[in-house]
Amino acid sequence: MIIKRLDGLTIDENWRFCLSKEERAKFGNSLIIMGSKDKLLLLTEQEWQELENKTLLGLKGQEFRKSKRALGNSAFVQPIDKKGRLLIPEKLRSKIKQKSSF
Repeated sequence: MIIKRLDGLTIDENWRFCLSKEERAKFGNSLIIMGSKDKLLLLTEQEWQELENKTLLGLKGQEFRKSKRALGNSAFVQPIDKKGRLLIPEKLRSKIKQKSSF
């Protein structure tokens, strides 16, 4: 049973979606998944580090800590199973459920 389509990804009733062989080769055994408005953002660990460094560059003190916490709370490291399936974390599921346009 397909429950949602999100940016070309078909999400099944268990809140999983599949990656192609090419995508699996890029990500390896796990990836970073983030919810960004009406999209899911999939990042390699290297891409995540670059995003984090770029976002936090030049920030200091309390502003740095707040931004680092906010960025970290929206990202989840998720394993990819042998069939290339990825489970969407519960916090992102609730965001997807709230979007009626999917």
